[in-house]
Amino acid sequence: MNILVAINKKYVRQLNILLNSIKYSNDQENFNIYILNKNLDKEDMENVVENLDLTRFSIHDIKIPKCEIDKFPVLEKRYPEEIYFRLYASKYLPKELDRVLYLDADTLVINNLKEFYETDFEGKLYVAATHIRKMLHKINEIRLDIKEDEPYINTGVLLINLEELRKINVEEKVINFMKNKKNKLLLPDQDIVATLFGDKIKLVDELKYNLGERAWKFYNLNNPKTKITLRWIRNNTVIIHYYGRNKPWNKDYIGTLDCFYKRVVKLIKKNKPKKVLILSCGTGGGHNSAAMAVKQALNDKGIRADFKEYLEITRPRLKDKVNNLYINSTKNNGKVFKGVYNLR
Repeated sequence: MNILVAINKKYVRQLNILLNSIKYSNDQENFNIYILNKNLDKEDMENVVENLDLTRFSIHDIKIPKCEIDKFPVLEKRYPEEIYFRLYASKYLPKELDRVLYLDADTLVINNLKEFYETDFEGKLYVAATHIRKMLHKINEIRLDIKEDEPYINTGVLLINLEELRKINVEEKVINFMKNKKNKLLLPDQDIVATLFGDKIKLVDELKYNLGERAWKFYNLNNPKTKITLRWIRNNTVIIHYYGRNKPWNKDYIGTLDCFYKRVVKLIKKNKPKKVLILSCGTGGGHNSAAMAVKQALNDKGIRADFKEYLEITRPRLKDKVNNLYINSTKNNGKVFKGVYNLR
């Protein structure tokens, strides 16, 4: 299963929690995780995969060139360049992929993704949910010149038909759109998708695949006889989305859906492996090679491991001298080494 995310350094921890939520709710699936970013470093990537089983999660770090990022209009600090990356998924991702599920880093997966992931596109480019009601849609019709029967979707959860998108020059369409509508954009990525591809979107139930606090309350307010409960959500909802400014990792969160987030955080802490420090010495290289192999094996299982030469920590000034002394002792058929070894 292919999962796409786009983050900056501020969302490294949230991405780790999202991926762990996928791990706990999809224990029979393997995942390719494609991370679109501009500046995540090695430490960031290590934090992203912490506590993941890397035999089931394959991580792909995809850097977006600055020359392309410069084309994106940043309207305000709340909307960084990363929100545009998903628009060019068909360009950045491997050509052999036919579909990918994009998830915002402020989403949480609480049930199996397979049914949603395998949704029949029926010729559409995207599968997504909408949170917009009739009145707001009318405003968007006027603002963006979209048709009444074309949905305005939330792009935080987006099943993308890569195969069909590659038949379209998405980049050219987006650039032309920016030239004509730049001053009318409010939610840039969503405005673009709704305007350019509104007739190519297949809608799914927001209560199952893009549930937020507002959507839950709005539904119960308008359907008092068929209210959905927390138990219903636990059994039926697949993706929870903490959209807007109301985030569960903030102390001022308002609502009830943060209980799912807290549960995942609790599971991570409970199952979090201890970090392993492997000590070795550089005498000849064999010890270090063995230590690196152990580190790699631990990392492949999602266990954070680091490797240091013992003398690098205890006597850094002596490290090179001791290593060279050892290497020199093995020369001339190892006579010096054998002599010292036999003194034991």
